[in-house]
Amino acid sequence: MSRRDSSVLIANAPRTHSMPVKLARLVVMINDIVPHRKRRHATRAPLKRDAAALYQVMTELLRVYQFRDRDRVGYHGLTITQCYVLEILIRRGPLTLNELTAEMRLDKSTLSRVVDGLERKHAVKRAANPADGRSTLIEATRFGTRRYERVEADIVAENAQVLAGFTAAVRRQLVVLIGALARAADSRKIVGIDN
Repeated sequence: MSRRDSSVLIANAPRTHSMPVKLARLVVMINDIVPHRKRRHATRAPLKRDAAALYQVMTELLRVYQFRDRDRVGYHGLTITQCYVLEILIRRGPLTLNELTAEMRLDKSTLSRVVDGLERKHAVKRAANPADGRSTLIEATRFGTRRYERVEADIVAENAQVLAGFTAAVRRQLVVLIGALARAADSRKIVGIDN
């Protein structure tokens, strides 16, 4: 996407809702910071400026989504973390606690408490692991799957309202760019604060 296309994206963003405008700005920022071979010789100052701008728009976007999703998910008696666990179990199938810990990037004791809460809500169950008798498999129950599907349907309906003011092409760009940003962030090396 060129800067001209980015400007068109922002110009075409509906002004009635602040979220589409923020998403449009996010697309522009992602486009500006996604590494391209041609940009390897760019100076550090623009990169740091772009990284700071990305931080600002992502913080705002995540804050809006986190609180919106927390409220939506809460209507179904689940926490956001419990929803993430259910989504992973539904998508990947039964997992050990260690596998789930790696997928969620949480420490084992925290995740164990999350799973315990889901088990009390009959959303997951533990079963013997046929591959390793020392561990158990955690899997979503039918009740847990239905509960998660209701949460997902609510959030998808809200996302449809947010995206309604964008053209189909812009909606596809948003999904592709945010997906690329998520993969890039996931694959980065974690470095110390002092580095």
